[in-house]
Amino acid sequence: MAAPTPYLIAGEVLDDDNVTPRTNITLTARNERTFEEITTITDAGGQFVFDCANFANSYNDLDYVLIRTDTTGSNGQDLRIRIIARGLGQVNEIKVEYTTRT
Repeated sequence: MAAPTPYLIAGEVLDDDNVTPRTNITLTARNERTFEEITTITDAGGQFVFDCANFANSYNDLDYVLIRTDTTGSNGQDLRIRIIARGLGQVNEIKVEYTTRT
């Protein structure tokens, strides 16, 4: 069986001031079809990359991927998760969910 085709989702996480990059923030990406999850941590510039080929069962064309974090910003508000780049064609939609609100 051939290795799955990489499908990268790249972005950045900013503090709730929408300016300051956030380091060491854990993010989770979930394939909404299979409910499989992969995690990553932001680097020194607040940047992150997920590869959907790393889901245990890879991904299918037109799957939905949900990206979330449960970390709040310095002022207690939601962090800003921005998708900067993504692969072409395979994943139908990328959603960002904020789970910090009560």
